[in-house]
Amino acid sequence: MEKQAKVNCVFCEKLLDEHTTQGLKFCMAKHLQIQNVLQGAIGDNSPNCDEDKVS
Repeated sequence: MEKQAKVNCVFCEKLLDEHTTQGLKFCMAKHLQIQNVLQGAIGDNSPNCDEDKVS
């Protein structure tokens, strides 16, 4: 069996599966802000993540 790695959130240092719903929303909002800044700096006109549709 493959062992799953423990992954810490880069914003709050909690394990990803230890987030509360509210904590997850907070950290994802930070992630999207940083993504928007980076995309703006690159200038690639990529759509923002919040506009993506998951199929």
